[in-house]
Amino acid sequence: QRLKMPTYELTLIMKKMAKPQLVDSVKRAGQQIYDHGGYIRKVNSLGERRLPNRKFAKGEEHTEGNYMLMEVDLKTKTIPSIIDEFNRDKDIIQQFFLANDKLEDVRCPEEYDSEL
Repeated sequence: QRLKMPTYELTLIMKKMAKPQLVDSVKRAGQQIYDHGGYIRKVNSLGERRLPNRKFAKGEEHTEGNYMLMEVDLKTKTIPSIIDEFNRDKDIIQQFFLANDKLEDVRCPEEYDSEL
């Protein structure tokens, strides 16, 4: 039986740039996922947005950025090396990996509702 790789939600904040350069940067980030044996399920652009605070990355100050969401399957042990590559990428301001476990909703049994 094959083990399933965990699914993660990867948020990338890319520096503000023209669309062709943004596409190249997203492809480069995606290639890192593939190079580490990962699989990309979905890529979603949230567009260009003002950052909640000023960010300093790679010697530059940023007040706006392009937000990208990726749903990826990765081996957990590969995440630190991917983060290391992203930290060296000149176009990525910040990245977040979130485990995307589908948790069941917890509900109290109906008999407890009457006690409230």
